[in-house]
Amino acid sequence: MSMVRTLVIDDDIGVCRSLAAFLTREGHDVTTGHRGDTAFARIAEKEFDIVITDLRLPDASGLDILTCAKNKNAATQVIVITGFATIETAVEAIKRGAYDYLTKPLSTDKVRIITKRALEKIAMAEEIAHLRQELSQCFGFENLIGKSPKMQEVFKIIRQTAESDSSVLITGESGTWRGRSIIIRSGRAAGSCR
Repeated sequence: MSMVRTLVIDDDIGVCRSLAAFLTREGHDVTTGHRGDTAFARIAEKEFDIVITDLRLPDASGLDILTCAKNKNAATQVIVITGFATIETAVEAIKRGAYDYLTKPLSTDKVRIITKRALEKIAMAEEIAHLRQELSQCFGFENLIGKSPKMQEVFKIIRQTAESDSSVLITGESGTWRGRSIIIRSGRAAGSCR
């Protein structure tokens, strides 16, 4: 992963500056703000890997910033920080998709560990998406081979059926098509061995 794009939002300028300085040393490209309207504007104009937001801001809730960030990019990991921790707000933050919920005063060691784990989660999600794409390409309809008129007719039926949500199994006589069958599930054709 290249430089980590991180947004830090806190109305306490001291907390904001110290977090920004620390994260910059850790290799983050840090953008800061002290109000909710600033956070919403930054999220609208740029994608962030990590958003660290205070729960209580003068003009917004950190939970609304969390929702905005996740709506813009579901892969963004949001860490909610607060000086007024309650179980209810922690549960609500996690329900809305927060990666973690930290109480002030913040420990640099804890911030380092949490951001590192958040980045590992992003990397894992990217790897899973990449592997799914590779699997889709390996077993996709475009990898089926056949030029005979009968096979072209089968391909035509597959294309028509693939648009539906039905599951269809197309097979041939024993020994035909090298023992392969085609299974169509939820609009996707896949070759499979029998």
